[in-house]
Amino acid sequence: MKPGGGLPYGPRSVSVKVRSTLLASSRRGLFDLGHREAYVDALGDEGEILVGEAAMVAQWVDLEVALRHYRAADALGLSESEMVEAGNAVGRRVEGALWGTVARAARRVGFSPWPILGRLDRVWGRMYRGDVITVRQLGPKDARIEVSDNPLADVRYWRVALTGLMQGATLIFARSAHVRVAQPRAGQAVFDVQWA
Repeated sequence: MKPGGGLPYGPRSVSVKVRSTLLASSRRGLFDLGHREAYVDALGDEGEILVGEAAMVAQWVDLEVALRHYRAADALGLSESEMVEAGNAVGRRVEGALWGTVARAARRVGFSPWPILGRLDRVWGRMYRGDVITVRQLGPKDARIEVSDNPLADVRYWRVALTGLMQGATLIFARSAHVRVAQPRAGQAVFDVQWA
């Protein structure tokens, strides 16, 4: 990728679907951090049944189910650091299953995140369908990731927790990483990623 260049991925659509395993990991992260009761209260009985059942089986879940989950998490009023930690918990589960010992060996020999970022469409496509993801190289160790056509981007919890997941994924291949949300707009989230 050339600095400033972009690679758009995914079909143009706003009919987003989410992998249930992502919701299950997200719920587990909130529960592990001690927020189970408040989260269930925020979902309500009907929402808890709907989201809980959807997260039990590996499947593609409709956007409305995912929105219920992320809006309930948003309603908890967590601090930004708590949201990032919840996202890191999801990242540890997801990336651990995807990469394992290969990633740890790659980090030791100085493997760069760029080959993974260049194929982010494939990784993203295992979690989301129906939105668009763009990766732009801003410098040797700087990237901008844009997610568009995804109504989940309108939920603050989703955006901030996703920085934790992205940070965890980047740390698989780098000694340090920083991710921040930049320029959120309706249906779009922009993340600046830096690593060393």
